[in-house]
Amino acid sequence: MILSRGHAWHLRFALGAVLALGGTGSSAVNWLIPGYVWATYVSPLRARRLTLPASLLCWDSPWRVRLQYRDGVQPKPEPLDILTGKGEKVLDKRVFRLLPWPVTLIGACHEGKHNVMTASWVSQVSFRPPLVMVSIAPERYTYGLIEKSGEFVVSILAEDQAEIANFCGTHSGRDVDKVSALGIRTRPGKAVKVPILEDCLANIECRVAATYPAGDHVLFVGEVVGGSVTCPDAFPLLMLDWKPGKFNPIAEK
Repeated sequence: MILSRGHAWHLRFALGAVLALGGTGSSAVNWLIPGYVWATYVSPLRARRLTLPASLLCWDSPWRVRLQYRDGVQPKPEPLDILTGKGEKVLDKRVFRLLPWPVTLIGACHEGKHNVMTASWVSQVSFRPPLVMVSIAPERYTYGLIEKSGEFVVSILAEDQAEIANFCGTHSGRDVDKVSALGIRTRPGKAVKVPILEDCLANIECRVAATYPAGDHVLFVGEVVGGSVTCPDAFPLLMLDWKPGKFNPIAEK
């Protein structure tokens, strides 16, 4: 709120000066000090519309100024709604379900241990140089393999591979060899030591260029060092509202 009118404090200053000259002691100081502070410091700032949100200036002694909050409690900032910029107590997480995701397998290999995990937080982030980003939680088995090897492969799944995505997203490589369990055909990578998958839509071979902590996940930014398309006529598997689907191109007019 905007501070109250300055002329009242100027009057208080004047009365305090009169009382001080008359030798009235502490009562004069109680009037004089606040009026002087206002006239000398606060009033000029008021011309710039100095504000004190949810608070008032309160004098608890002739020499000290404190902030008096409503109900005696300093207000806490409300959580910020990331979409509207307005204070909201709960973020509606349904907004994330309207964001379509690709469905991929992230492959990593270290000391002979090869694993693939389902990931949808994957995106290209640069043309020059070609960079791809994948977001992985640190507790994932694949995270440790990428961290140690510095390489990974993004395998883009086709629309008829939803069962593969579901299996690789619900089983840990610590407990099961997913590639063998699903009978996925692989071949050596051309630019990295991570095997690539023969039956997916395409493979993108990456070397880790940067790593960024991001909340409860870590972003691996990989420089693309190789790539191949194995099923050029197939459509990619997509995810919307946690449901698998396929790309439906708009017919040209």
